[in-house]
Amino acid sequence: MEISKTPINLQSAFSQNITPKPSFIFDTLPSDDTSTHPSLQALGNIQDVFSPSREYLQILEIKDKAKGGLKDTDTFMSMAQMLKDENIIDSDMMMAADFLASHSPKLSLDAFNQIAQTDRLSLEMRGLISELIQKLAVIDYASKGGIVA
Repeated sequence: MEISKTPINLQSAFSQNITPKPSFIFDTLPSDDTSTHPSLQALGNIQDVFSPSREYLQILEIKDKAKGGLKDTDTFMSMAQMLKDENIIDSDMMMAADFLASHSPKLSLDAFNQIAQTDRLSLEMRGLISELIQKLAVIDYASKGGIVA
């Protein structure tokens, strides 16, 4: 884009059609010859690989142990303790699980979400509950709906 050194008023500035000139990064490279450009040879070796996180691998390992985890308060707290023992949740999220077990009218992810939305809770507690819900949702997904069953 060229900048004019002559003063322009606002009306003429908005009425002008300025088109930027394209710039090409590789305008001199031949399209099919990569022998002279080693950086282009490396592009052929790129692989797209999924590497699951450590936490996700842990969830996959315990997914069967979590089946039926929302059946009742005792099984929910047992599941939460197992998640804590496996280092999937920490002590703070265990406190959120205890809060949900005692304050939720129903043990379900939807009921937990409704509790997390209330303004009566501190931001910290709402954050802990939301994080716990996310982990429970991943476990439920990995177990194909198993924690609800």
